[in-house]
Amino acid sequence: MTDYLKLKSLLTSEILELDKLMTQVLISECTLLNSVSKHIFSAGKRLRPMMLLLMAKLFSYQGDNHIKFAAVMEIIHTATLLHDDVIDNSTMRRNQVSAHIKWGTRNSIIAGDWLFALAYEIACSTKCLDGTKIIAGIAKEIVDGELRQLLFKNKLDLSEDNYYKIIEAKTGLLFAGATELAANITNQSIVTREDSRLFGLHYGIAFQIQDDLLDYLGDSNVIGKNIGDDLLEGKLTLPLIYYKQRDKKGFKSVITKLQQNNFTEQDFKQLKDNLFNTDCITDCQKQIIKQQDIAQDYLAKLPQNDYSYCLSGLTSQIVARQN
Repeated sequence: MTDYLKLKSLLTSEILELDKLMTQVLISECTLLNSVSKHIFSAGKRLRPMMLLLMAKLFSYQGDNHIKFAAVMEIIHTATLLHDDVIDNSTMRRNQVSAHIKWGTRNSIIAGDWLFALAYEIACSTKCLDGTKIIAGIAKEIVDGELRQLLFKNKLDLSEDNYYKIIEAKTGLLFAGATELAANITNQSIVTREDSRLFGLHYGIAFQIQDDLLDYLGDSNVIGKNIGDDLLEGKLTLPLIYYKQRDKKGFKSVITKLQQNNFTEQDFKQLKDNLFNTDCITDCQKQIIKQQDIAQDYLAKLPQNDYSYCLSGLTSQIVARQN
């Protein structure tokens, strides 16, 4: 059994409660919003909410706020996907047509806004002020990360440091929020809350680096979105940042063809070969393992039980994940 399947088996009753809550809250008097919600929530692994639920069980939580905050995390994550697909003009998400292609840009943006508002409403219903503040902080930082990424779009001077700041805001903080919230609602010490947050943060950073690798190496049918989108959208991610450092001539050739709109499928295949030949892929994988190890170190400071063992297994598999 994979650790992802084991995770689901450990959370059978919680997933049923989460599904029930999501069904109840994702209803609007506007039929269009209902259609968009049904479309975008019909797929997805729900990894962030499940990590929150697993962490809550790790800390022996009693109550129902973990279900509500799990729903909040999934709704915020999905809202960001709706907005990201508009910004990036992505045509495919979770193995289906992106919402903005199906219903139009304006409707997709409004649906994302509605989901954000819904998430805040659910967070407030927990009457947990600290948890709601965490959610608000995450939302703010996600927007900061998106703006930072837009500022560097089609620019060639994105540094490795700025790359990490972007992926921390866009991906790391949602995982960090999930794990921190679990420690918060179980009234853990300040030290334990920080260890929990940092576990999630470094898990999320590793997760995003692997995601950026899959944009070059993945199978679109497996990962559920188009391969090469980041490159075609003018985003420098870690593989290309390394390539720029190691083969300036090859990098310039790639950028020139992209700017002239004549970057072919054969060029993409050649670029992948070059990334392997210059050890860019290998070194990205080393960075994933480094972040995995940091995450594991923080996880080791938390209570050790079936739930922490499952989280440890999930963490060790990031570098091998294919979707």
